[in-house]
Amino acid sequence: MRPQLIVDFGDRIFCGLIVTPEGDLVPCSQEIHGVSSRYLSSEILFDPRPSEQPDFLWDDAAEVLANATPATLFQRTRRLGLRRPWDLQPSQGALRLSSPLAVLSSPKAVADPAIQEVLPGVGVFLLEAVLDPLFSFFSKGNFVVKETDAILVVPAHTGRLAHLALHKVFRRRGFRRVTLLAREIAASLALLQEAPLECLVWDVSGNDLHLHRVALTRTGTSLQIRTQAARTAPGLGWTYWIQQIAAALASKGRAPEPWRPWVPALEKALKGLLTGSLDVLELPGASPFRLSHNLIQEVLDDEHCELLAEDLRVRLEPQLTALDAWGRPVIQLGAICSVDPLRRLFLSAVAAEEPLSVLQRPILERTTRSVATGLLWTRKDPSRRLATPPSGSLRLNSLHGEALELLPASQLPGPGEESVLRHRFHFTGNPNERSPFLVNLLWGSDPSPHGNASLCAFPFEVDLPANGERHAIGITAHLRLSNNGRQLTGTVRADLEGEATAGPLWARKAFAVDLAPFIK
Repeated sequence: MRPQLIVDFGDRIFCGLIVTPEGDLVPCSQEIHGVSSRYLSSEILFDPRPSEQPDFLWDDAAEVLANATPATLFQRTRRLGLRRPWDLQPSQGALRLSSPLAVLSSPKAVADPAIQEVLPGVGVFLLEAVLDPLFSFFSKGNFVVKETDAILVVPAHTGRLAHLALHKVFRRRGFRRVTLLAREIAASLALLQEAPLECLVWDVSGNDLHLHRVALTRTGTSLQIRTQAARTAPGLGWTYWIQQIAAALASKGRAPEPWRPWVPALEKALKGLLTGSLDVLELPGASPFRLSHNLIQEVLDDEHCELLAEDLRVRLEPQLTALDAWGRPVIQLGAICSVDPLRRLFLSAVAAEEPLSVLQRPILERTTRSVATGLLWTRKDPSRRLATPPSGSLRLNSLHGEALELLPASQLPGPGEESVLRHRFHFTGNPNERSPFLVNLLWGSDPSPHGNASLCAFPFEVDLPANGERHAIGITAHLRLSNNGRQLTGTVRADLEGEATAGPLWARKAFAVDLAPFIK
């Protein structure tokens, strides 16, 4: 059997797991401050102090970056202010940069003409540097890279450009087979022995809470996993719950008021606590102390958590009802779910429980170990198959908080066939303002743009007449499904209809989406 490397790309933390040909599980790790850690930070910090020095020259900085390799990037760029979160004594004013995957998934960043030419190259370089500890661990084992399959677990809203960057990074390192899998699909593999069933995957990622209803169906020796529906609850992500912990610490007199200025210090200490690295909480004007699970349990007592749970139920009721998710088995993902009072609070809000097969897996390793379970299940019987049939829809960002459905997966052209899709949308605007708006094509199951993957984005400029009449934009997509039915490619064109311009005005861009990444 071929070995497999499984990597989960969480919001701020990633981890890796190797499944050996013999079926053993080997967690990837690195040493931080003399402690071996299975969890690696995907963040990059920027300390602005070095660049503010009078003798700092940006020309020298460009030369430093040009001569750096992924393995030496952070060592060479210390004097430029780039830091990893575990570096000793980072500045209190250090800024957390968005992860390369988040930037490459941002439609605004991808469509920005000022950076779109260099963005893919920079993103690939930074991704490879962040992942270097994982590659270093893998190289120390007795594994042959070209004979190892890489299975990369990413959030459903990871954009097409980020997918391409991940493929490029792993292929540069010698991996020939690279498969990308959505996190909710990967996590659901923990329940393969209990199929058929539907579960709710609760993923606290970034600034939002992503909810997925996933179906596992069994046909003979084949197991299919499909995302049935998805909803995003904006503002209920990692940042929100960090603030709730900070407010609780301050209200119980365990930390100073006001609490907002020291939230970044709490965030750093909590990540250290959850990953087993440095967990010292340094607050302005107070002596440093260690954050602990007991302390969090003390301030997030039952009364406080019940108030938070009641508020959460009210805020989530529309999403959970739309998903038909009440009472279904739950799988929690996201580092913040490792905080036990919050984990119980989340389950209380949906009136559900986590199955024993899920509870047995550490929260930060749930996707990697669940995928490993699926791979080992197929190894026991050559006739067994795991597949993820196409789900979701081709969508358009309305720029008003909606992802409008253009074409569901069930209506795609057949394998090897082509089709043309055209929609007409009305719009209005201020004739005194001339600024382009974003045409953003998406793929996913979420009616909110934040829960879908961005396929392509481009600015489209409109000249409105002075009378301010309503006009329409036409969206035309030329689609082709590959012969094996696993990739949809095409071009999307936007053109203006009506009298808004004296002549034709249009823009076009190519896109692609991987529909069905079969695990085996």
